[in-house]
Amino acid sequence: MIDLLFGMSFLIFPFMVTYLLYCANVEIIKLNISNFLLLNLFVFSYFGILPLFYKLDSYRVEMGVTSSETLFTLYLFAMLAISFYALGLMLASRVKVTTDKKLPVFIENDKLIFFIMACSLPLFAATIYSYVSSLKSVALFIALQLVSGDSMLSRSDMSNGFDGYHWFKLINQDVLIFMLLWSYAKTFSNSSFNYIFYILLLMATFSVILTTEKAPFIWLIASLFAVKVFIKNDRMPPLKSLLIFGSFSVLVMTAFYASFMNMGFDRLGDAFFSIFSRLFAGSIQPAYHYLDYFSVNNYLLGASFPNPGGLLPFNNFYLTQEIMDFVKPSNALLGIKGTMPTVFWGEAYANFGTLGVMFISFIIAFSLKCVDNYFDGRNLSSVGLALYVWIIFHF
Repeated sequence: MIDLLFGMSFLIFPFMVTYLLYCANVEIIKLNISNFLLLNLFVFSYFGILPLFYKLDSYRVEMGVTSSETLFTLYLFAMLAISFYALGLMLASRVKVTTDKKLPVFIENDKLIFFIMACSLPLFAATIYSYVSSLKSVALFIALQLVSGDSMLSRSDMSNGFDGYHWFKLINQDVLIFMLLWSYAKTFSNSSFNYIFYILLLMATFSVILTTEKAPFIWLIASLFAVKVFIKNDRMPPLKSLLIFGSFSVLVMTAFYASFMNMGFDRLGDAFFSIFSRLFAGSIQPAYHYLDYFSVNNYLLGASFPNPGGLLPFNNFYLTQEIMDFVKPSNALLGIKGTMPTVFWGEAYANFGTLGVMFISFIIAFSLKCVDNYFDGRNLSSVGLALYVWIIFHF
């Protein structure tokens, strides 16, 4: 009986949320922060529950995702989070941010912008060189069989096990990608920026695939696609372009899985199905383990939140690492510092339980929709557009 109830409600719920947002005059087909996050909530924390519940994903079953009761509870939390997120969107859509549409965020000066971008190139190059030269091994080189070694251990040493990795990520992923988006926006009005754009694209691509993580490269291409949608299509992604981008992403991810996960190109079928397992279940599976972990442990009451410099009166609880050690205790013996992040409401539950899921989902939706309302009333320049797209993908 529970299987039938689950299947029916699973199919009905997305249409119900969409209809309620439509009735509340929330434009959900426009590309902005809150809409993109809503799409991600469905893709990364909702749709993947179906194959997990019916045990269609053999890889996740082998990893212990087998309890129908826990999965049904997970499904209820996913619906609860999306419902309160939708409520936040509906209420925030009534908030009007008054701005002067004729006033650009930034006065365009192509010579100055070109100078700023040109001066940033040595900084990014030096940061990449400094980072790579300080590593014992590089996961990308191992995966491509340019050198020998354990790519999983190398990936751990390059990220969680690397002191100061957050500084490298800040400069050569966050700032670098922002500059890449800015240069791409400028190419539509001034072809002189093409050269800088291609150099930044090469740097950014190398930077995001160094650890053999696959999703960051797709997000990078998707953010460039978003810039084009803003400029050419007034925030309304054309169906044809979406299909082309989707097909390209699947091909790239298949190649990445074949190369980086030691599957080989003779197992492209396995690589292809691994993409969909990772896409739909890879982010919701950790939430399953969060429910298991906090069924026997107390809620954190904010202990997983950042505590910069230890200024606040609590010791930071490294939630994603703790859950990984809980699921795979053998990693610690192998020296692998893995993490198991999940959708934001998973951390809200870990800290404050059911009320945390409801409250945090509502607050995030309301806040981001207000930011959208602000940007909707602006005449964005190239830097404003780059900043806005960067914010969309950051959240």
